Order: sequence, then C-alpha cells, then structure tokens
Amino acid sequence: MKNALLTLFVLINFLSHGQNLVKDNYWLFGASGGLTQGNVSSINSSYDFTGKRGFRAGILTKYFFSPHIALGAEIEFEKRGFTAGIFNFGLQANDTSNYVCWDCYYSSLVDYQSFYLTLPLYIQFQRQLNKIGFFFRTGLYYSLMLQSYQDGYEEMFIDAVTGLPFAEYGYEPGRYRNIFAGEVENVVNTYDAGMLFGLGITYLVTEKIGLTLDASFFLGVAGYFENPELVVAQFKSSSLNLGLNYKVLAKKNRSK
Repeated sequence: MKNALLTLFVLINFLSHGQNLVKDNYWLFGASGGLTQGNVSSINSSYDFTGKRGFRAGILTKYFFSPHIALGAEIEFEKRGFTAGIFNFGLQANDTSNYVCWDCYYSSLVDYQSFYLTLPLYIQFQRQLNKIGFFFRTGLYYSLMLQSYQDGYEEMFIDAVTGLPFAEYGYEPGRYRNIFAGEVENVVNTYDAGMLFGLGITYLVTEKIGLTLDASFFLGVAGYFENPELVVAQFKSSSLNLGLNYKVLAKKNRSK
C-alpha cells in the first residue's frame, strides 16, 4: 500500500510540473452514481461469505493536464453489504479437552450493512474520438465508515446424550441461540483503504456537457472486522456508474 501511494504521488508531481507545456488545460465537474456488487475474500475457509448489492453516489472533479491525462478526485456516499455464515459439526468443551461431541454443532449467519464516505484519488488516461471517448483510470481510495448494522444469529446445539460431558464445564444439553440486530459496535473497522481501477466511455452531448458510463473495481487491503476474535477479511466491490460532467476551461498557459 505504501509503494502504491508513493507511485501515485510521484506521477501527480510529474504531471503538475508538466502542465506549463499545455495550452488548453481544463476542469471537469460532475456527479455520478450507480449500483455495486460486494464480495469478501479471506484465507479462513471455515466462513462462507456471500456478497450483496449496494450503491454509490457522489460528486467529482477532474483536471486535464492534456487531452489525454487527468487527475481526478471524488467524494462518494457508499452502501456495502455481505453475509457471513459458518457451520461446524463437532464441539470441544474447551481447548484442552480431548473429547469431541460429533452430534453437537455451532452455526452463525449474520448480514452486515455498512455506510461509508469514500474518497477516491486517481489518474485517468483518455482517448477522444469526435463525440465518443474511452478512458482508463487507476488510483487509491480511502473510506470512512459512518454507520454499520448487523442482523442475524449464532446458535449452539449440545446433544442430550453425547453432549453430557459438557455439563461439567457448565454447559447443559439443548439449543442456545443469540440474536444479532441493530447498530454494530466494536466489530466493523472504522475505515477501509485500497486500490481502484476503472474503464469507461464518454459521450459529448454539447461542447461542455458530457455523459459517462464506467465500470470500476475497488480492492480493499484493510481488514473489514475490527474485532481481533473475528476472521481477517478484505472487502472488494465492482460498480457500474452513470455520470454527468460539465467542462470548464482553465487559464491558458504559455509554453516555455
């Protein structure tokens, strides 16, 4: 992550010093939004993660150093979600016990919904052909978690016969269920950060107004869960966005 940040800022510095050679720099201001599809990756195979749909919407600005290269920044409101499930046959009374109750089980199924303020910063490479343009962008993003909610349960079953040895540790046979509902505290990490990539097309409605359609990919590197007792998992998402841009010419610079 540090190397990616260093590379991005070196490119920004290079482009900023090179803008005096460009005569027709300009700004783009606009808004965009779309649907997202979340996904979670983890090296822990005992959990089953299912991605859920969300959305993102925000405002953006881009500065074109040349007709082909721009630096862009956005402020987005984002909703993310996924479901985490686990089902384990066989329970030990504690870590030092040699006895395993194979007729006992533990299961959990929790749905997470979180809201973020996301700040992408990227470099965009664009090729314009008359009214239609094509672009690729790459950069970094930082997300600040605003609120997070959970809805689900965890359940433990101790068999009436094979689970009898658990009684000496304070567990009676039967089914135990704990319900999760409401706002999450001390579970979800308060931030996320990672890399982004995007491909898209633009269409010039007028000389100053343009429409964009892009597909973006966000690869998180920060762990989703703050609680150290939970699995280490990274959130990834893809989105399809529609945007509206307005072009503002910057002051012309004299070439040196």
